[in-house]
Amino acid sequence: FRSDFRSELEAHVPQILAGLLDALVLGLRNIHSVKPTSLGRMADFELWSMACEEAFTERGMFKEALSANASDKIDDLIEGDPLAQAICGLMERHSIWTGTSQHLIAAIAKPGQHARMGLPLNPAAVSKQLRASESTLRAKGIVIERMRSGSEGRRIIKIMNKNIPAEDIPKAA
Repeated sequence: FRSDFRSELEAHVPQILAGLLDALVLGLRNIHSVKPTSLGRMADFELWSMACEEAFTERGMFKEALSANASDKIDDLIEGDPLAQAICGLMERHSIWTGTSQHLIAAIAKPGQHARMGLPLNPAAVSKQLRASESTLRAKGIVIERMRSGSEGRRIIKIMNKNIPAEDIPKAA
């Protein structure tokens, strides 16, 4: 199988090289007309890909594919994070949730389910894991804020779902 693939590939090398060079020429011609609204971490790669994309597909398809890939990656990260999954589930029903880490433990699962679901069991562990999940949740429109409340300075967590309009929700705490 491997030798068949290699011989097939070698037979098409001239067409592949010609296609890449045609795309490069098109990219050189288009690079100054590409006006992205935003660029990610690999800005140069994005610009060149957008300038060259018409050699292979319609304009705008690269950015669309890149965005879909980023969204899939965020979904994969959430799928591997039980706390992030539980918070996403909680925030499907709320635009704002406020409470302590202990209240969050109670809000995301019934007693006895935490270990089975892979969730942290104590407030300190919840707070630590929540910090690790913040950027992933933010990419899904769920923003976490921390504050102190009362004379004792209780640590309060405020979770906001930017995907649904604010509503009057009774706050925990």
